[in-house]
Amino acid sequence: PDRFARAARTLEDLGVAALDGQAPGLSKPSLAAVATIVSVEARHAAWIRDLTGELPAPAAANPSETAAQVTAAIGRTGFVQGGA
Repeated sequence: PDRFARAARTLEDLGVAALDGQAPGLSKPSLAAVATIVSVEARHAAWIRDLTGELPAPAAANPSETAAQVTAAIGRTGFVQGGA
């Protein structure tokens, strides 16, 4: 359960950071669609933190990351194995 919770938190945080990082380059219609997704992902991240005894929202704002930063972070997790 602890490993699952850590993985869930990592993936939810990465998802929010990735969506936030891409926001400046999106069209208004795309941004509107992403806004509905990122708000849910942020709630998921807060929920898993609360379940594990962490602060649900440790910062006032979410950091954004570039696609390269998110790809590198995913690579560091070991969640993805093998070549594409």
